[in-house]
Amino acid sequence: MSFELEYDELASTIRGSGRDNVGSFVILGVFNEQTIRFIKSYTNGKHREQWTYIGQRCGAQNLMVFKGGWGTAGKQYGSFVLAGTFFSPAGQWRGNYYYYYDPTVIDAPMDIRIEIDEEDAKTVHGFGSDQWGLFKIEGTVRGQQFNATKIYENGTTWLWWAIVAARGRGAKISGSWGGNGHEGGTFQITKQQTGEADPAPTLSTEVALTLLRTEDELCGGVVGQVPPKVGEELGTSLLQTLMTGFISFV
Repeated sequence: MSFELEYDELASTIRGSGRDNVGSFVILGVFNEQTIRFIKSYTNGKHREQWTYIGQRCGAQNLMVFKGGWGTAGKQYGSFVLAGTFFSPAGQWRGNYYYYYDPTVIDAPMDIRIEIDEEDAKTVHGFGSDQWGLFKIEGTVRGQQFNATKIYENGTTWLWWAIVAARGRGAKISGSWGGNGHEGGTFQITKQQTGEADPAPTLSTEVALTLLRTEDELCGGVVGQVPPKVGEELGTSLLQTLMTGFISFV
């Protein structure tokens, strides 16, 4: 099964929704950069179960990988491997800005290329253009919070305060602009699909089995039960709990 997660870095909370062979579900939990804990609650009529998932982050190149146990009432029923990628603001964006003094005025669209700092993934910079000329962008992305400075070649500078909203491969940044005693207005930019987006994360069953070696005790498993062994209690349940494709905020 696959699903998306929204990560609020400031509150260390996650939320999401999805569907598997049992039915639709919602997810609420916490993530502290190393441990993930969430409750998966089914929402369809016949199935109202709730399952607790507790796992630890494991090293894997180009993937966010967690392994752990799932169960309820202090008893572990199985194990899981979860793999995915964070949402990345890097890429091509396009959008418009509006004026508080007259919201009906819409200038020509602005095009922006945003890149991530190689040493700090929360720092971004970029360049772009609109009807007023060329400009550069310098800012930060922390959780859903996007703050930046837009600097034109002639020195004119505007501050941006905005929120990131991501769904699947789509993303928008919307908020207010202004500064220097000028109220400014609002703006919204949308990430463009250029064919250069990061590939969807994948994790093969073979890799999952390697992460869940028979002799390993599960990291952060649900308290109160000895972890099951691969090939015994797990069986096909490993495939049912092999989750790929979650998306989150960096």
